[in-house]
Amino acid sequence: MDISSRVTVNTGLLAVMGVAVVIAPAVARQRAAAEMARAANEFVSSLTADQRTKAVHPLSSEEWTRWNFIPASMFPRNGISFKELNQTQRQRAHDLMKASLSQTGYRTAASVMQLENVLREIEGPSATAGAPPAAPAAPPAPAGAPPADPAAGERGAARGGGGQRGGRGGRGGDGGGAPIIRDPELYYLTVFGDPSAKGAWGWRLEGHHVSLRFAVDNGKLLVSSTPQFLGSNPAEVPYGYGPHTGLRVLAAQEDAARTLVLALDAKRQAIAIVAPNPRGFASGTTVKFDPQTPVGLPMSQMTPAQRDMLMKLIDTYASIMPADIAAARLAKIKAAGSGTIMFAWSGSTEKGHQYQYQVQGPTFLIEHNNTQNNGNHIHAVWRDFNGDFGRDVLAEHMAALPH
Repeated sequence: MDISSRVTVNTGLLAVMGVAVVIAPAVARQRAAAEMARAANEFVSSLTADQRTKAVHPLSSEEWTRWNFIPASMFPRNGISFKELNQTQRQRAHDLMKASLSQTGYRTAASVMQLENVLREIEGPSATAGAPPAAPAAPPAPAGAPPADPAAGERGAARGGGGQRGGRGGRGGDGGGAPIIRDPELYYLTVFGDPSAKGAWGWRLEGHHVSLRFAVDNGKLLVSSTPQFLGSNPAEVPYGYGPHTGLRVLAAQEDAARTLVLALDAKRQAIAIVAPNPRGFASGTTVKFDPQTPVGLPMSQMTPAQRDMLMKLIDTYASIMPADIAAARLAKIKAAGSGTIMFAWSGSTEKGHQYQYQVQGPTFLIEHNNTQNNGNHIHAVWRDFNGDFGRDVLAEHMAALPH
């Protein structure tokens, strides 16, 4: 399904039928929510009583808003890991992923998880396999504290000794003693509340470079799916690593942005490129992230072809989700005024070098950087200013959660 078909409504037909334009998206979201609830219930039903104690939490738990994207050995997760599941349970977990993501999204998330095997081969003896202990929910940050850059912890570890020898000359490490555990089974699933056709519930998948969560209010036919984080290390698997050589898990998100910035004429490019050196995430892993002062080139100042490129870039992130959820995201962007979306790039525009870009509109922020391992380590996130952690979908249910 292309972008225009996702966001364009046949207004003539709707006028004849006398129905609101929100009906079709609502029916589509109901289908997505029902599929998720079915898959979540089958997953939970496959668990033992002890496993359910680890995997199922109340929706009002502080655990709902606890998140990160660094390795589990650096930020221990709660929930139940794939390592703790038998074959049938693992299949149910993958069925839940498939029900909640598009085919592209499922393949992308699964590929990110499998990159742990590549990292273990690249890093050699410094990377171990195992299960670090889970940690209790961390206390909320003090009021007024600046957003933390979680990647700084990963960078700090990467400056330790005996680390990553792959990528483009970048070195990783163990943070001066504690090894970073590379294991594709150290991804944790957590279900919040009771998946049902009428109530409010949610679920998440977390581990190194994957942080995906879904808030569902089936009674209102709504689904929220942010923050959405995916990363790729290496961004491109270097030569010498068997069938994975040349793999670029987040190629679409990188290439679409570079295509856009290189398509700009000199005048527009001078506005869009805001800094010679890239930076880290502005949003960090804060629970609530407010709009920042917009920087870069407004969509309204782009040519029609450039606007289409920008929408295609946004769609590489939205299309991680099923078509109906992606359509709802794009419709929300359009309703808020797509002409005010800003595109900003910093760093080199040459492939293989460090760069960062962001796309900000009235309701959302996309941040993408490739600044570690000499430009071979991507972090990419979608934040919704009002909808992260289901705050727009589950407003009355979220009142008890920390702000």
